[in-house]
Amino acid sequence: MNRKFYQSLRLHESLCLLLLGSLALRLLLAGAYEEMTYYLGLAAICLAIAVFGSTQPWSERLRLLWYPILINIVYAQLGKTMNLIGYRSWDETLLAWDEKIFGRTPAQSLIPFTQPWLTEFLSFCYLLFFLAVLALFVVAIWQGAGGGTALFRGLISLYAIGFFGYSLLPAVGPHLAWPEMFPDLQEMGFFTRVNAGLVAQGSNHVDVFPSLHSAITWFFLGYWWRQKRLVFWCCLLPACGLFLATLYLRYHYGVDVIAGMLLGSFCLRLTFPSIKNHELHAGLH
Repeated sequence: MNRKFYQSLRLHESLCLLLLGSLALRLLLAGAYEEMTYYLGLAAICLAIAVFGSTQPWSERLRLLWYPILINIVYAQLGKTMNLIGYRSWDETLLAWDEKIFGRTPAQSLIPFTQPWLTEFLSFCYLLFFLAVLALFVVAIWQGAGGGTALFRGLISLYAIGFFGYSLLPAVGPHLAWPEMFPDLQEMGFFTRVNAGLVAQGSNHVDVFPSLHSAITWFFLGYWWRQKRLVFWCCLLPACGLFLATLYLRYHYGVDVIAGMLLGSFCLRLTFPSIKNHELHAGLH
């Protein structure tokens, strides 16, 4: 590859290639050659799009739109991939980290506050995550070049790093790893049933550390704080409900949420590296 290609390869593309390459290498070492070629094929598509894409606006949009497709493909395949690689669950370690930091995992600490109305509200907040992700991608496409492109790349970078975390520390979460710790959620309302069904059917069962629900929500809030404060304040309550829901609904450990927020902050910095300088310059004038 020549220098021109290296210059054309964007950060989010490089991160996705590193993710695909690491999974392919681990599958090679595990002797899962068919699955390995699957990831090599995805990597080849990424490289082809980067090499042969033009600078025309339609080509740039196509180049961006491939990556949400890639993210969904990898997420759906990752559970099977990790089984082929062969892995130990990190649930015991994550629980131990929670106990060291918090005394016990926060999901246990929230048991006395369990109420049907609160479960329903927090389930609704948890479901709003999918609308938040869709909203960010729609905003990115609408804005086009400049801020929209940066937003798009920041989100894809976040997913790539998060999936790398899933592959290194695969776990199923407290509700599946330690069901004996928690009483059943009684009187499940509509949103609670819908949310529980989506999680049960849609999870790849390695998607715990870091919490991407927390990471993307934190990223979402940070973006709107910088771009439009009114939207930020309108979204703050459901976003806080979502953070709480990850623990209250027993899907995540406390360390998952902390790691997710740190990841969200890191990707905000990657996406808008000069935002502080711009705000400071505006303030001086």
